[in-house]
Amino acid sequence: MQDGGCSRRVLVVGLDGATFRLLGPWLERGELPCLSRLYREGVRGTLQSVISALSPEAWSTFMTGKHPGQHGVMNFLSFRPRSYELQFNNGALIRQKTLWRLLSDAGKRVGVVGVPMTYPPEPVNGYLVAGLETPGAKSQFTHPPGLADELRASMGGYDLHGDFADCADPQEYLNRLLDMIDNQARAACHLLEKYPSDLTMVTIGATDRAQHFFWRFVDPSHPAYDSGAPSELGAALLRVYEQVDKAVEAMLQCVPEPRTVVIMSDHGFGPCHKLVHLNRWLEQEGYLVCARRSSVRVKMLQTIWGQASKHAPRWMKDWLKSVLPAVRSQVASLLLLNRFQWTGTKAFAVSTQHGYVYLNRRDRFPQGVVGPGAEAEALCDELTESIMGLRDADTGKSVVKRVLRTEDLYPGPGADALPDLIVLWQDGYIARSDAVRGRSDAGGQETADTSSLIEPIDMSSGAWNGCHTQDGVLVFHGPDAGGPGDIKGARLIDLAPTLLHLLGEPVPEDMTGRVLEDVFAPGFLASRPIRYCPADQDQPTGARESALSSAEQEEMAERLRQIGYME
Repeated sequence: MQDGGCSRRVLVVGLDGATFRLLGPWLERGELPCLSRLYREGVRGTLQSVISALSPEAWSTFMTGKHPGQHGVMNFLSFRPRSYELQFNNGALIRQKTLWRLLSDAGKRVGVVGVPMTYPPEPVNGYLVAGLETPGAKSQFTHPPGLADELRASMGGYDLHGDFADCADPQEYLNRLLDMIDNQARAACHLLEKYPSDLTMVTIGATDRAQHFFWRFVDPSHPAYDSGAPSELGAALLRVYEQVDKAVEAMLQCVPEPRTVVIMSDHGFGPCHKLVHLNRWLEQEGYLVCARRSSVRVKMLQTIWGQASKHAPRWMKDWLKSVLPAVRSQVASLLLLNRFQWTGTKAFAVSTQHGYVYLNRRDRFPQGVVGPGAEAEALCDELTESIMGLRDADTGKSVVKRVLRTEDLYPGPGADALPDLIVLWQDGYIARSDAVRGRSDAGGQETADTSSLIEPIDMSSGAWNGCHTQDGVLVFHGPDAGGPGDIKGARLIDLAPTLLHLLGEPVPEDMTGRVLEDVFAPGFLASRPIRYCPADQDQPTGARESALSSAEQEEMAERLRQIGYME
């Protein structure tokens, strides 16, 4: 790669899950010097995420300026066409061109580091270091390919994900988060200095992980808040953001003026303390039917794999992958959905935070029982009404905020890959993708243990106590930015068209997002009117290689379990 010779640069720093609920007081008090200055001098405001506020659809929406019905990504998992086999979503399944693809095609140089949904790395005019859904360090996670070795050599090792598998101690967990931020920031600085770009995008994922696990120590409204907890736990999130502040300051030193700096997050954060078992409820209400007792072989595989994932040394995990072909080929599908009797099931859920409900439709699944059209519409209406009545036995209050019809919310060519319904929970509740917790009757038929449809999260096990909300953050600072002042109504989907315009490029007419005119300085739009261009008819259709090897599937599953997105 050659020096781009850029004269005016844009640096975007994504702080995964950042929210003004935490940052606001710290920024106002100046406890984060670099971020406080950008906040004080720039344009700032809440950045509205996508409805479900989960990372795969949020980052895909950010980088395309289009909603999930257009780009086709929702949740970490999706179904292969006409199949019950689950696959991990990644960047190759995004059906629209990304911001860096559009800029590359226009001759602009780009640098992308750590952004989720960028694996496998697409060839860009510049460099790309993939993010969260990269299976592991042995995968080819950079463009150009030799950049991975360069990072390892210059950094003494690149910390792609952090290794939290054996990290039960909260203090050790915090230390690893801080080390990961430092390592990734040094990598970003190396790339910023060596390969100047028109647009550089760096995402720091440690903020999201920290808030999932330390939220209850800083939020007095959380039922598990403990004012007597050790001071290092109460200060954990501030320490993470102090490290982030140092990282942002270091990156700014590598980007000469004039420059525009954008600080953003894909979603916000809040407390969670109760778990909703949506599949148990669906079974109880007769929408989901359990299969007959799983075979001895399947149960053996489940037991072996579950124990190996938790306790086995690496060499044994590798051996299990080689000798258990059923686990190797479909580990996620086997552990999640093997208890369903498809010929009797009308609806089921695959949930990570909110509830993603799929109808077992004949036009979508090989053993579907629900007819498309009027029958599916009627079932959606029935499910919506029933789910809205789901209440917490402890409080008597509804646990459901809204049930949304996905095709109404996100229409488009990518809607065929999305669930039929999205269940949004009241604050404090989350769902999980576990199948029904079965027990067998005398005839060998498994039925769900529905005694605990809603139960407190076990805070002693290191489980989540913070979860995603829609209220992310936006700070826009630089010579072309307005401010100081506030902006209202900004949405995550608006950032791609806004950045295209900032860099002098036209906005495709089919982008759902709009240019955020209020972030710009007076006179900027007069001197540079917004331009539009026809929609590009040559959109990705998933043709870019997206399939993971068996080993990569298992590594991805294990990684998501480590950080709480899968059981």
